Amino acid sequence: MRISQHKIYNMRKDILDDLYGMHLKKISKEKEVFLRKNLALEYAPYKEYIAKIPDHLLNYGYRYSVRVIYKKDDPINSYNQTWEVSLNDNETAPISDKKYTVHPNLYAEVADIIEREQEIRQEREEMDNFISRTFDRTTGSKQIRQMWPESLHKYLPKEPDPVKRQRNSKDKEDLPTITAPLQLNTRLVNNLLEEK
Repeated sequence: MRISQHKIYNMRKDILDDLYGMHLKKISKEKEVFLRKNLALEYAPYKEYIAKIPDHLLNYGYRYSVRVIYKKDDPINSYNQTWEVSLNDNETAPISDKKYTVHPNLYAEVADIIEREQEIRQEREEMDNFISRTFDRTTGSKQIRQMWPESLHKYLPKEPDPVKRQRNSKDKEDLPTITAPLQLNTRLVNNLLEEK
């Protein structure tokens, strides 16, 4: 059965979300925690002055942005992004909307977050490329079922009931061998272990 482009898009999204979505959400939460720590360290030298300022003169419930640059001289693994967090109404926020920098005490924590994020994003990209290559080759669910590892078959649509007809065996096409990313089984096992 031929799979429509809409279903292909949804299958790709479901596979990538199931395998990597939970991990990327976890990293996003770690980024939020880091940003709140970074803001606290930015405010630490001025805490006694901030305490003396009336509440109606302070900025509350604003966005806090930090420019994160990691391995800027490495052309392959360089990282240059802005991390943002929306502060709660009771959290004191910066007056300026400028992008702040990483506090020196938090460099190791940021490096750990970035390393894990890059690893997961690289795995996700490999899986996305694998899915794209298989659908570029064919959109038939039977052929995809033969190319994909069994752990991904649950995302494919159910095969229709077979209709008996005569086939010409001379026109049968040989499918290429496209290997799944090596981390697929490891990621599936890790996801199962983390759910418990």
